[in-house]
Amino acid sequence: MAIALLPDPDLAPDAVHRRRTVLVAIGGVDRRDVEAIRHALRVPADDRRAVHVGPDDEGVAAAWCAHFPDGLPLELVAGPDVAAAVADEARRTLHDGAAEVLVVIGRLAGRGLRRRLLHDGTADAIAAAIAAVPGATAEVVSVAT
Repeated sequence: MAIALLPDPDLAPDAVHRRRTVLVAIGGVDRRDVEAIRHALRVPADDRRAVHVGPDDEGVAAAWCAHFPDGLPLELVAGPDVAAAVADEARRTLHDGAAEVLVVIGRLAGRGLRRRLLHDGTADAIAAAIAAVPGATAEVVSVAT
């Protein structure tokens, strides 16, 4: 009869748990951002935070605190290129120990001229920039207009 020795589960490394961070790219505090946050809160993660790229000239931080006083922490990131700045934030997060990063982006859905007027392509640019970051993925949440 053969006897197999199994490793002590208390001594085994935690190979199943992968540290996931969810970043929510926000442009302000509007419906698309709220829906992106709702989606982000449903994703199992160890860390979640919102990221706004650009100066706080629009009062994003004040609006954020007024609408989400107990919600996600908000990081203001400087940079002229929103997509590149969000991708850099994902890289930093991975470098700081996250095994994977999910970037959630809200986008207003529309058709034809309405879509062209409402969108500047930022969500698509962020998704493309994130696709080039190993260990990071992007999810675009479309919100009906």
